Amino acid sequence: SDERPAPDRVGVYQTFAGGLVYSSASGGAREVHGRIEDKWAALGGLAWPDGPPAGNEQVLADKVGRVSHFHNASIFYSPATGAWSVRGSIRGLYARLGWERSVLGYPVSDETAVPGTSAVSTRFQRGAIYFSVPTGAHEVHGWIYDRYLQLGGPTSKLGLPTSDEYAVPGGRRTNFEHGWIICNTTTGALTVTYR
Repeated sequence: SDERPAPDRVGVYQTFAGGLVYSSASGGAREVHGRIEDKWAALGGLAWPDGPPAGNEQVLADKVGRVSHFHNASIFYSPATGAWSVRGSIRGLYARLGWERSVLGYPVSDETAVPGTSAVSTRFQRGAIYFSVPTGAHEVHGWIYDRYLQLGGPTSKLGLPTSDEYAVPGGRRTNFEHGWIICNTTTGALTVTYR
């Protein structure tokens, strides 16, 4: 295409056979292409609520995955998982944990509403991050996550997570609205306590 004004009325964009370039006076020119551009377009492209690209696509440390960051979201892609977005407070926690290098791995879903609650969640290769205004954003992963899902996840009697997993004597613990799960890291035994 020719250069056109972007929907945000701040920048301009131009489409190419293999991608799109967005440019603004404050941020310069940034490109989006490939599977990440396909996902971004499916989510609304330049009209989606999380803004235009904030940088060019990056190759990640494993030399396999890729990411494009936007103003309030990121889209990750790997051949094993496909392309998925991570947004808002969930993205903030994912960043603090170390992105795809964290215990969670790559995202395997977009942010979705958690049925029966006011929360949203994003699933990852080895866990999930849940967010609600009252509880904030917290991750659940590994054996504790598996047990949590067996019990019914956020719609179980435990409710939403209120802490990330942390070390306790003999194991690891995650707190929830109505109890906690402790994993004995020596035996693998899982103890569920309700309060």
